[in-house]
Amino acid sequence: MDKSVTDIDQAVSDIQDGATILIGGFGGSGTPFNLLNALIRKGARKLTVVSNSSAQWWPLVESGQVSRIISGFTNNPRRSVVTDTVNKLVLEEKLRVETVPHGTLEERLRAAAMGIAAFFTTAGVGTDIEKGKRKEVFGSQEYLLEHALHADFALVKGWKGDRWGNIVCRLGAGNRNIIMAAAGKTTIAEVEEVVELGTLEPNRIEIPGVFVQRVIRAPKVTVWLHQEAIDKEMPPDKVVRDTLGLSRELIAMRAAQELEDGMVVNLGFGLPTQVCNFIPAGREVILHSQQGTFGYGPIVTDEGMWDIDLVNASGQPVTLVPGASFSDFATSFGMIRGGHLDATVLGAYQVSESGDLANWQLPGKKVGGIGGAMELALGARRVIIVMEHTGPQGEPKIVRECTYPLTARRVVNTIITNLACIEVTPSGLLLKETAPGISVQQVKGLTGPPLLLSPELKEMIL
Repeated sequence: MDKSVTDIDQAVSDIQDGATILIGGFGGSGTPFNLLNALIRKGARKLTVVSNSSAQWWPLVESGQVSRIISGFTNNPRRSVVTDTVNKLVLEEKLRVETVPHGTLEERLRAAAMGIAAFFTTAGVGTDIEKGKRKEVFGSQEYLLEHALHADFALVKGWKGDRWGNIVCRLGAGNRNIIMAAAGKTTIAEVEEVVELGTLEPNRIEIPGVFVQRVIRAPKVTVWLHQEAIDKEMPPDKVVRDTLGLSRELIAMRAAQELEDGMVVNLGFGLPTQVCNFIPAGREVILHSQQGTFGYGPIVTDEGMWDIDLVNASGQPVTLVPGASFSDFATSFGMIRGGHLDATVLGAYQVSESGDLANWQLPGKKVGGIGGAMELALGARRVIIVMEHTGPQGEPKIVRECTYPLTARRVVNTIITNLACIEVTPSGLLLKETAPGISVQQVKGLTGPPLLLSPELKEMIL
């Protein structure tokens, strides 16, 4: 048996118009860019593309080959041209999008791979995601019914493979590739090296050959998506930041003080990822990233030491710490949904006085970026929000009721902004700290709901 092929265009030659395609990878990490480019050359159209984010689907949208996107990010937070183009195509009914929580998407794929028709999950309950879906109550908790997601083809990336189709992934690059390989009817894997049978360590094989139909050797492509420009593509009013109080780095520094020795903590996309740079010395905090990295350290600044297979939730290169491990996406979200995380640090568009969170979609938009936020907000024992205190036009982001689409209800415990540290309590919002140089009246004036003052109210110590 020999599943290895030598012509990458031949490897995708049977992908026809109307096919459903899974494309592995997390941002630039573990994305099968060679197969993706071959699919563009093939020219198959009216495709349904299932992927993590725009790193996988945008090239196919640009080439006019996609009729539907199913993804955790149907926008691009860094490139407004991508978001605006996709939103326009949706409004013109030239493209359909389904924004799915990352963990739900992965579990739908796993269900398809393992012969399971459907399952129940808490992710999306009480939000726009629940529309049209069956709900059931188990114990005292509401759940949504989600169905298996089957696909015609899966394009995945590995590190090494053999002619039986066994695949080994490197560091965190297994991410979505591992389950996607199992979920595709025909799985095509690009690897950096094809080795002889018996060369791969049996206990180290992440994708058994039974799930793979074709293996092709292709050069590693490194794309650092976190370097994509923001300011030059975005109107000035969209990049206005508060000038009062703390910088974004200092917000992250203050948030790091909330993390206690021995905690297992997830850091979400964007500003939260910076928290890893400010863990107090001598405090052992185990950092988790949703794509399957467990136990990492600060962001790497020396480009000579960057590794595309070792990134955080924002696609930035990070360091490993002793004891670190990697898992596939499905196992990673099992950690989240199973209540195994002590805390998560997330960003937000709005937080309500009762702890409702809105952080995935802007009003009036047809696209958005849920990522892992819905599962994290419900699964972590504590939810810490880091954000600017006001929006681009100076409007309060801490509000009586969220007007943006909800991520989850009554989940936020702590809010840390450039102006203050605030706790969400059953009695209301409790102002605990003000940023250096910021008065209580300034905080109150830029906060929607009333604030209770802590008896121990103080100025932040950074």
